[in-house]
Amino acid sequence: MPAEFRELGPSYRAANPAGVKAWMELEHKALIGSEYRQTLRNEITQAKLKELKLPTLLIAGTADLSTPPSISRMIAAEIPNSRLALMPEAGHSSYWEQPEIFNRAVLDFIGSQSK
Repeated sequence: MPAEFRELGPSYRAANPAGVKAWMELEHKALIGSEYRQTLRNEITQAKLKELKLPTLLIAGTADLSTPPSISRMIAAEIPNSRLALMPEAGHSSYWEQPEIFNRAVLDFIGSQSK
């Protein structure tokens, strides 16, 4: 799949051609090999997720093809003290597509941990 299709949601691609172009320029600069996925240094298992001690925020776009909300909910269910924030109509690059909502979710999560 083309990177912009894999990473950006359909609503964003349709409504923001300039944003898609800017994202693609950055994506092209960031790609240093033929593989789009970085290699994993750790094996992530359900047992390891259950052992996490830090509060964890998972963020998923509702149009994410890589890690859709259903998978994100399954991951969150394994992590104690986790929270899931869904970004409306965003793909995998929700930070790019919905920066205000993404940043608010992160700040709210951090703020809720200091109480």
